[in-house]
Amino acid sequence: MRTWFSGILLFLTTVAGSALFSAPELRRFTVTARVQCLDTPEELRRGIEALIHDDLYALSAVDVVEGRDLEELQRSLYTGSIEETLKAGGVDYLIDVRCRPGKSGLVFQASLRQLLTGALISMEEQTLPQRQAGQIPFIVIRGLFLRASEKGLISSSVVAASEQSRLSSAVRPQFDTLLAYGRARQFEHVDPVRSTSYLREAMVIDPDFHQAYARLFFSYYANHTISRPAEIDLQSQRRVRTDGLAGIWLARAFYDLGVRAHTMGNIPNAAAYQRITNGLLSGAGRSRSLLAALNLHRTGQIQLLMIQPYQAHYSFQTAREMLESGEQQNTFFYAANLLPLSAAYAADGKPDLGLRLLERAQRSDRPTLFTALVQANTALIHAKAGDAASALEKFRTARKILDDEGFASSTLYMSVLVQEANLLRSTGETRTAESIYSEILLRSRILGMDASRAQADAFSGLGMTRMARGESQTARHYLQNASFMQLRLGPRPAFDSFTTSQLPERTPAGFTTEERNRVASYTGAFQYSRHARHVQARTYAGRLDDTNVILRDLFDRTMTGDTALNRLRQEWLNGRSQDEVHFLDIGPAIANRQSPGVTAVSLARDFPEMNVIALDLPEQVQIFEREVSPVLRRRVLDFPNFHILAGNGVHPLRKQILGSNWVERSKKRRTLATGDAIAIRAANSIDIYETWPVIERHLIDIGADFEANPVLYLFNRSILFKPAGSRQFRIAGMISRAGFDHMYETFNRAGEPAYTLMPR
Repeated sequence: MRTWFSGILLFLTTVAGSALFSAPELRRFTVTARVQCLDTPEELRRGIEALIHDDLYALSAVDVVEGRDLEELQRSLYTGSIEETLKAGGVDYLIDVRCRPGKSGLVFQASLRQLLTGALISMEEQTLPQRQAGQIPFIVIRGLFLRASEKGLISSSVVAASEQSRLSSAVRPQFDTLLAYGRARQFEHVDPVRSTSYLREAMVIDPDFHQAYARLFFSYYANHTISRPAEIDLQSQRRVRTDGLAGIWLARAFYDLGVRAHTMGNIPNAAAYQRITNGLLSGAGRSRSLLAALNLHRTGQIQLLMIQPYQAHYSFQTAREMLESGEQQNTFFYAANLLPLSAAYAADGKPDLGLRLLERAQRSDRPTLFTALVQANTALIHAKAGDAASALEKFRTARKILDDEGFASSTLYMSVLVQEANLLRSTGETRTAESIYSEILLRSRILGMDASRAQADAFSGLGMTRMARGESQTARHYLQNASFMQLRLGPRPAFDSFTTSQLPERTPAGFTTEERNRVASYTGAFQYSRHARHVQARTYAGRLDDTNVILRDLFDRTMTGDTALNRLRQEWLNGRSQDEVHFLDIGPAIANRQSPGVTAVSLARDFPEMNVIALDLPEQVQIFEREVSPVLRRRVLDFPNFHILAGNGVHPLRKQILGSNWVERSKKRRTLATGDAIAIRAANSIDIYETWPVIERHLIDIGADFEANPVLYLFNRSILFKPAGSRQFRIAGMISRAGFDHMYETFNRAGEPAYTLMPR
């Protein structure tokens, strides 16, 4: 799985005539900083990293890009190496800071590497008393920049006395303050309330620590998303001067608020926070900074959503001119701004100019996610210009890149599919267009993306194709669904474009955001401890027979008519027979007194060569051994391929399988061999009783424990799959709703097939 770099991206502006390796005139240097601390609390690393970021704002020659902007760079251009990705994004230098506890304090070392040549500047290892850990950012920045200036890597103006004075004016927090600040920065996006309490704690210890005060605006308004009081509150403050260094910190906080509001769909607040950011940057004398250009770029994105096409065009063009005036044409952010700007020119009747901008935006010949965005935007312009053949080729190239990168189950992928289907419909290829619209609806259903923009567009497209064929009743049904969805979704953007803010993300378990949301939607529905014993062990014959159906079809190699089934069979079984498959059923209700583990037993019965393991909680296994009738116990245990294991489904599974908590330990069991196929089922057990963070950790553990094995995981109604040699899961399909009624013992598929696989 990709490990995204979480450091800080810095842009150093040098003056003309400085001593550089090349380019004697104005040039902008980019530097990335990352902090790694061994055997220390995570909040210490976070605090030091945040302080490096804060201190660099003190230097007028430095622009800082962090957070969402840095994440978008990494996702857009990732090529397998962090260093190569940063270099592709226009980053020149990498600052590495490493720290560890020593006998007399905190030991740290820092280096500055030129990514293009590999040239390295290093500081000697130093030790500071723990209470002075807040001094590390100042020492690192000053030391590395002075040495870089001596070597001619950066201009001497970067380390001028006036710059050093501003840098040294920042408050150096105490150790406890630093830890509290680090905790606040760690949680500010996921738990703003918790972050607020840590920031207040930091300010109690160090009342003059203005960095914490500036971030307090972010954490407070991230939890109370009201833009108008934010403006009034800011104007009423006396502790923060908005025309100095604190003003820049505040601008960064409100910029982050704008990004957060945009991501959450709160468009009016996003626009308000961007206005505040612009005013703060102007007051602090940074109106021509990179942060100002990025804020203007994001303002243009908001204006598109507010149906202000001319204002958006002006914002994107102005951001472009600002970046060009700073000699930043080689940066990722310049290229990212060209994507919506090209669409704006195309919408203004200048497609040739839009295509030329997209040619400039292409960062590399390697197929990155950013390449997919460029291809998709190029296709949009070709489609507007009437060049359907070129547009279709570009759309399909974009989709192939997304699919190859594992992002076929993403909103971006389906948005490209919609545009491709619309183009096919406009050229008269209605049958192919209908097939794609139907595929979009199927993907949306499997991913639980009800009332998404892609789903609404697919309904609309199907309605228009059916109306053209004279099927008015069916067409009205589709068009009504589309109309209701569009009303809930709100107005469309002023013009279509694909931007870096739409890039799909990957979660630690390997899911796209859409897949994660679907799997997480099942979790935490009930509390196991609040249910009576008979509810905890509730089951009935045939409840989960859809599992048997999909397994039977996968094992049947004569069923070759379904492309998705063939691919899943090839990836999971790859020629393996039943005796090379292990099925682990988590929480099969082994303590049920009438039908102990009946759904797991049915698997052992229907697939006699497959090794079936029923994993249940120790107390449930004890009930089975002590209170279930001997006749029923023997009926269960007589299956030679059926085994019962006492354990916990969310704990690492390999360790439990290799342990000794088996019922009938003397019973012969097949060893789990490297390369064997594994199937797991969690249906009405940990899938509904555990929270998502617990389940996510569980999936990560499975990926690590069984990296060499292909894993088919029937998690609630979702069919998850992890290929051999990978740790990443994806959603491969879904099971019908039969057996998931928690009120009645019924088996009703409600018209659905036993299973539905994701189209490939």
